[in-house]
Amino acid sequence: MRLFKYFQIEVILSIRSPIFMGFSIYKNLKLALKEVTCINPSYHCEKCFHQKECIYFQWFFEKEPPFRIDFYLSSPTYSFSIYLWDEKNYPYLLSAISIMLKKLEKKENPTFLIKPHQKEVCYKITPQLINSNFFNLSLKLSTPIRMREEGRVIRKVGEKEIVDFLSKELEIPLPLPQKTTFKRRFFLEFYKIGGTVGKLYLEGVDFNLYYALKIGEIIGIGELRKMGFGKIEVEEIK
Repeated sequence: MRLFKYFQIEVILSIRSPIFMGFSIYKNLKLALKEVTCINPSYHCEKCFHQKECIYFQWFFEKEPPFRIDFYLSSPTYSFSIYLWDEKNYPYLLSAISIMLKKLEKKENPTFLIKPHQKEVCYKITPQLINSNFFNLSLKLSTPIRMREEGRVIRKVGEKEIVDFLSKELEIPLPLPQKTTFKRRFFLEFYKIGGTVGKLYLEGVDFNLYYALKIGEIIGIGELRKMGFGKIEVEEIK
């Protein structure tokens, strides 16, 4: 049995958001986090004495940051969540979000709301397939799923690419569903950066893949999850 711990930070800011708010949130959050964490008088990252310990440098220059921006494309205002699975740096992120929102609203007395929650998902994934229990699922690709094959962006991501991605992330082989039906699937771009959105129906999903997809709801799928890409929603069909 494995316990996946994470923080969900819900944010409500009642000002109009751009058509794809992920870019704006990421850009402003990056600037705010540097303001919170930087101790270099020059304010430059290059050859900084604090690079190895600096979470700003680690998150934005060395590796994919351990967080995902989560929102709905239809939201007219800045209503979003940030999922973080790096417990020790939670206070820095929370401070950066507060600074970011004040700058976004540009008011002397800002009226935003931050609701942090510590959550956990308990799941069991084993190398042996559990064939006695299958699920039928609805899988919604809610924000563009951006993935590559041989260096090229895949125009129509399907169940194989999603399962392969989760197998690598969780470091365990996962079986494909027995049958997949595409209700709708198309390539959606924002500022010339895009991915696949749509809805899939998965039949004959085994226990391992079901739980992997539920973890996928938290960590997201594919590239640019730090900017809001890769949001999926999984629902069991009874």
